[in-house]
Amino acid sequence: MRPPEWALAGALLLLVVLPAPVASETLQGSIYAPKSRRAVTLYVFSVDRDQDSGIWRASYRSVKGDLVAEDEVTLVDGQLQRYRYSRPNIGETASVERVGDEILFVQELGGRRRERREKFDATVTVGPTIIPYIQQHWDALMNGREIRTRHCVLDHVRSFTFRLVLDRTRPAPPGLRMIRMTAVNPTVRAVVSPAYFLLTSDGRSLESVTSRVLPRVADGEGGRPVEGELVIEIRSD
Repeated sequence: MRPPEWALAGALLLLVVLPAPVASETLQGSIYAPKSRRAVTLYVFSVDRDQDSGIWRASYRSVKGDLVAEDEVTLVDGQLQRYRYSRPNIGETASVERVGDEILFVQELGGRRRERREKFDATVTVGPTIIPYIQQHWDALMNGREIRTRHCVLDHVRSFTFRLVLDRTRPAPPGLRMIRMTAVNPTVRAVVSPAYFLLTSDGRSLESVTSRVLPRVADGEGGRPVEGELVIEIRSD
């Protein structure tokens, strides 16, 4: 099995759930090199959220301004209908869509198209929807329970099971809580680093995500994965 090139922090920032809903909002921020203490910027991003249409779009650019990735999520009655992304610098597009009681994966890369269907259930998440899923289970996580999700990995055109736990070993600033996400399968866990989500102590607002990000370096077919810390820095209506 090829190691999953799992990109979570780069998957579109539906990532913040506001204390009070707004009709539309723009989020902006940066993706920093890990352990650089936010001194080395890898990419910048902008997200437009439209509550009325249920469509939220994000774009990611290099520090030189080149578009390296875009993604979009469509929600119907607050539930996932479709998620898609494109990486123009490596010529890849991928999506997952809910079709009845199934989810349909599609990936196009290097002139090849791959598809797969899986059963849908309430534990299915993809990129951005992991944040509301964490918030839905916030009380259980704060009480030390392990929560599991079938997270869609579009690079592999399938889902993998991941566990979510409150991380008491990784320092979090006052008023914040760290959630760690790791693969259940030991083979996947051996090649995929944990993802870390930093939220306010009430679980209502996301501060940052540290994980593989959506943009990739153009280096061979499929590109080279990038680790980063994604930080939301500006919110505007």
